[in-house]
Amino acid sequence: MNTSQLGLHANDAKIPHIVLAAKDDKNRRGSMLPLHPELVKELRKWLKQRGKISAQEKLFFVPNALHRILDHDLKFAGIAKRDSLNRVIDVHALRHTHATLLAQSGVSPSIAKSAMRHSDIRLTMNVYSHLELGDVAEGVNHCQIFSVRINNNTKPAAWRAFFVSASVRPCRRLSEPHTIGVAVK
Repeated sequence: MNTSQLGLHANDAKIPHIVLAAKDDKNRRGSMLPLHPELVKELRKWLKQRGKISAQEKLFFVPNALHRILDHDLKFAGIAKRDSLNRVIDVHALRHTHATLLAQSGVSPSIAKSAMRHSDIRLTMNVYSHLELGDVAEGVNHCQIFSVRINNNTKPAAWRAFFVSASVRPCRRLSEPHTIGVAVK
């Protein structure tokens, strides 16, 4: 990557970005990827420290053996390459982390798909996004609370609108506002 591929300067677009050349893009179309404001801040500081750089000068050197270097660093730091769930730490795992962080941040699936440069949203959501029970609980906690009528008996306690238990399933909407019918197995 060279400075001509970084949209960081005042005369560039209002959104700081990186230009991924078609030859470096998996789909061979090229992409413009927005950069996080904190990364932009650090890159600008780093570029200022480096002084004058030609537009074609390489900014970063990424060795072909990056995976071996990462493996060596993991071993040196005492970090296992595989965890107890058989998940592997490698350079590609960063893409999984990125997709998961986007999902945890509440980014819409279509935006996450675009950020990951995927052609199919199912790949983004089903392969790259890894949400845990706490993430699902956070989503449930955002549901509106309302009264529930069970077997024609209004319960005084408020219930969550989202039913996660296999023993409770939503049935039909009743005529009264904020009331739903449920069938309890």
